[in-house]
Amino acid sequence: MENVGKKVSEVRTEARIARARMVEVAVGDLGAMHESLEGLLGQFFGLDERYEAVDQAVRAGREQLQGANETVKDILLNIIREHDSITKDDAVFQMPIRQPPKCII
Repeated sequence: MENVGKKVSEVRTEARIARARMVEVAVGDLGAMHESLEGLLGQFFGLDERYEAVDQAVRAGREQLQGANETVKDILLNIIREHDSITKDDAVFQMPIRQPPKCII
């Protein structure tokens, strides 16, 4: 019986040693993962900052484009209005076309 008790005690000791080694390995792995993730997190923040800069540039460009579109639209509307007023004025001053006298035909 004493022999069985001794073996059980040895198994418990070996299990504690194995558990301690597993914990040490896990801590080492977690440390390596932490360092790797810190680097990735830094890259992510850098990417986020660059994305924000590009987003602001795109928005500014879009606003400039909208302003240019409005300017072009206003110019075209003024051209159309001017053309319409000229053609109306011409229509008022044009004499109706009459048939030439029959003796000329």
